[in-house]
Amino acid sequence: MVSIGNLTVGGTGKTPVADWLVGQLESWGHRPALLSRGYGRGAGPRTLLLDATKPEGGPELYGDEPWLLHQHHPDLLLAIDSKRDRAAQLVENQVDLLLLDDGFQHWRIHRDLDLVLIDALAGLGNGARIPAGPLREPLSALKRAHALLVTKSNWADPAPLIARVRPYLAEGTPVFELSYRPSAWVALDGAARLAVSELIGRKVWAFCGIGNPQGFVKALEGLSVAIMGLTVLRDHQAYDAELMAAIEEQAVDAGAELLVCTEKDAVKLAGLASPNLGYLAMELGVPDRLTEFIRTGLDTATSRRT
Repeated sequence: MVSIGNLTVGGTGKTPVADWLVGQLESWGHRPALLSRGYGRGAGPRTLLLDATKPEGGPELYGDEPWLLHQHHPDLLLAIDSKRDRAAQLVENQVDLLLLDDGFQHWRIHRDLDLVLIDALAGLGNGARIPAGPLREPLSALKRAHALLVTKSNWADPAPLIARVRPYLAEGTPVFELSYRPSAWVALDGAARLAVSELIGRKVWAFCGIGNPQGFVKALEGLSVAIMGLTVLRDHQAYDAELMAAIEEQAVDAGAELLVCTEKDAVKLAGLASPNLGYLAMELGVPDRLTEFIRTGLDTATSRRT
């Protein structure tokens, strides 16, 4: 079992890390399953299983993050339930490895690797717990982490953040810095893909409904585009024709050439695509040390069980 979790509320980049990790595991010959709450999904069965045999349903049924992972890894088995220990029981005999999404506070399931993500751009705020601050738990909870992943480290100096949390980590706990860079604007209708170099000087209207829009804005600012406006919506925002019409009207009035959102928003825009609407494709930069750490940790866990 590998857990990918947060110490803070808001987006820290869990979905890109999960996406990368699934790809690594599959390349190593593993058959993983992801356990997720499917946060933000609509009403439906208590427990859902999603794999390549179920191409229909969409993010409104399964949740936007699981559905995005399903698009990238159709063979990945996803078990979606508010009680992830119940989901684990349903799939543990079908796979050889479980991934626990947003699992740092979910103590009921044993994990071999506890990966905790902290966003270098957002940091830890005032260091207080909810509701006074962004922390889900006190910093002392980091003693449970097997590794700390500092995401978006190319957009903010991670050194002060690492120095702040280092005393709370168990001795020898490794810290890894991950980068996050845009690679292209991809039209939702599949008709066009513009490389970063082709976006220079383009007038864009941006919109997103994610937990922490700072990273999205930072990515756009680094593209040398002209940001004509930004619509920030609530996390896990549901989209419909009326909302998109309103956003497109603002973009046209501002003289924008392109509409751009995140890929997590894009998976909820099926049927609402227009030629100038696309998402910003991103690339996760992962140090080789992290890849080696995870592979070694899994090998060690396998050895202990045999």
